[in-house]
Amino acid sequence: MESYSIGKERRISRIFNQDSQKTIVAALDHGVTLGPVQGIENVGDFLSKVNLNKLNAILAHRGILLRNSKSLENVPYILHLSAGTTLNPSQGHKILACSLEQAVFLGCEAVSFHLNLGYSNESQTLKDLAKTSQRCESYGLPLLVMTYTSAKPDENSKFHAEIKHAARVAYELGADIIKVPFTGSSEKFREIVEGVQVPVIVAGGSKISEKESLRHISEAINAGARGVCIGRNFFQSERPIGYLESLYEIVHRSKK
Repeated sequence: MESYSIGKERRISRIFNQDSQKTIVAALDHGVTLGPVQGIENVGDFLSKVNLNKLNAILAHRGILLRNSKSLENVPYILHLSAGTTLNPSQGHKILACSLEQAVFLGCEAVSFHLNLGYSNESQTLKDLAKTSQRCESYGLPLLVMTYTSAKPDENSKFHAEIKHAARVAYELGADIIKVPFTGSSEKFREIVEGVQVPVIVAGGSKISEKESLRHISEAINAGARGVCIGRNFFQSERPIGYLESLYEIVHRSKK
């Protein structure tokens, strides 16, 4: 297994900036869940407008990576394996919609898995995560786990406690990188970072004001986050190019 460990290390190193050891991942996986959302109605058009050199990776489903390979040839891929839609009456349900073989075929540096806790299909989700983690070892593919629960951000202490629990589940089942929502303050976020021994990156979350979005990310970085996985606050920004420039300053040029 030693060679696979080396493979994981090499691939992870391509996702993180070599100087800052942090990452900016653009998440473009929303279309499966929500449909052609504002900002990425036409993914190809959006990608042609932004400075892809400011990104460390693109996270997306197979179709986007497959059909935009030319414009993304210099950007590392993270293939999202999980899928579910808001049309499903059983909210929170995700299934494995792609394989590790496809990740290798596409030349991906990593794969991602959506972990939802607190829903009726939790046991199956945990089973899928465990199997995926073990197979990632065989392929030398890093595994990014996105952690969420049924608790809502406005539930304050419950939300923080459940996200901290979810991050620990992801860590103990083999995640190499863990993505978590911002839980309200640097102090709270630091508890999540310190509860695992792998890089934690902060989720961009629902669309909020640019000022608030950048503040959350800055606080997470100050608490030890190793980067951000950003979606709607990037591609729905009124100035996505400028937003990405500001994000780059916070993530890669922070003194922390």
